[in-house]
Amino acid sequence: YAAALKRALRLTTSPQQLVQAVREGNPLFSVPLNFFKEVGFHVEDIDASALALSSDLPGFKRYGEIYVQLCPDAALHADDVKAIFEAAKRRYRGALDGRIALAVVTETPESGARFQIYAYRSEENFTVIPLSRAALSKSLQDQTCAAELDMQIRQYLGEADLYGISTPVTDVRSFFVRGKVIDEVLDYLNRRQPVGVFGLRKMGKTSMMGQLKERLATDAVASLDLQNAPKDCELLYGTILKEFARDLNFKHPGLDLPELGRADPAERVTHFTQALLDLHERWQRRAGKADGKFVLILDEIDRMPPTASEPGFAHFEAFLAALRGVFQRHRFLVPVVICVDPDVTRTARWGERDNPAFRFFKELFLAPFERDECFEMVTNIGEQMGLKYEQGALDALYDEARGHPFVTRQLCSLIVAKLASRPATVDRAMVRQAVRDYLESREPYFESTWERFSPVDERLMLRLAEHGPCPFEALEVPEAGRDEKRALRDAL
Repeated sequence: YAAALKRALRLTTSPQQLVQAVREGNPLFSVPLNFFKEVGFHVEDIDASALALSSDLPGFKRYGEIYVQLCPDAALHADDVKAIFEAAKRRYRGALDGRIALAVVTETPESGARFQIYAYRSEENFTVIPLSRAALSKSLQDQTCAAELDMQIRQYLGEADLYGISTPVTDVRSFFVRGKVIDEVLDYLNRRQPVGVFGLRKMGKTSMMGQLKERLATDAVASLDLQNAPKDCELLYGTILKEFARDLNFKHPGLDLPELGRADPAERVTHFTQALLDLHERWQRRAGKADGKFVLILDEIDRMPPTASEPGFAHFEAFLAALRGVFQRHRFLVPVVICVDPDVTRTARWGERDNPAFRFFKELFLAPFERDECFEMVTNIGEQMGLKYEQGALDALYDEARGHPFVTRQLCSLIVAKLASRPATVDRAMVRQAVRDYLESREPYFESTWERFSPVDERLMLRLAEHGPCPFEALEVPEAGRDEKRALRDAL
């Protein structure tokens, strides 16, 4: 905001221009304003923090005029929801039945706000829909604004099972309590330390990276999902350059970006390095960021190296060596990798080939939720659906799933499926029945997770199942050799 004000004071000659320039330079206003215009809405200013939307597009015209409240960087409270209700009531002249209002937020609405939203929906047939500014920003960059808004509105208006969402979470209404881990990642990145984030499937790694990207708003970010990438690393250099250029162009419209062109295969790494340096230099000159970072996020990087059943990506050693080389020489490119286990940084050699990423990444493990974090996730989502939980039900959920976010949500989804109506209160007996249903359904998540375990992992899990919580020494096999004991410690 301060930077936008300084630019505005330099460039404007009238109070109207000053106001417009400050709003365009402040993400609180500029992101939602650009998002709604991209959808195709006519946008009318009501006051400094409120808008009115209207559209002739069939998908949105049926909602009539839509009142929008731009909320500051603080959690939405019950009183804020009541204020939005009253403001919309005045704007709609009392005709609230079947109408909606939007609240653009940056943090998860607090408990009272979520239940107040549900109360208005069930009692007044009026729905306040929180929209994450991070999700709006991502949609602008991905050019999916209309689809994102349509999905958010439909999800909130329907009797959707919000626990049943299995895709990575991108908005503040459904993403919870990874703030400490994100802060730790940011701290390492600020110290120019490459980071590896590891954890079981469905633990929330990809969702957490989405929130991390929002916190990196002043840096350049390129993110690649290697699950959907071509299995030849020589094709990734150009993709990474395009992603950085796309992010810089989004964050700094009008930035004079270099022509990236196509490199001769023999000069691909040299071209990649020089193009990165050129992008970084132009960004520094435009944004005045002498210490700006290029953060490269590589999701599912464990698909790169060869395994017993997969050949891995071609030329992956040269690719990892190139990343390490750019980092060590220039320090502005900081990689972040995401996968299930840390073999990518713990394995010294792949067959006859050295591993350039050996001990390169700082290892961070995404653990299951603590008890209070699990309770927060369960109750927060439940309040959006008109659900309350007895303490015994929350305790039972944690005792059964031990804070695993995906398994916990699946149990809650089974509970929701059997409810005759809402609002409702969930008790311990409902949780026990959901556990029985879950085990009888032979949920494939457990089997697919087991299949990814190494023999050492499997032995460790079986001994833990047999002994329960116990000292490390009780898990060791007395006759095991040195290498096996080391593998056991690595697995733990």
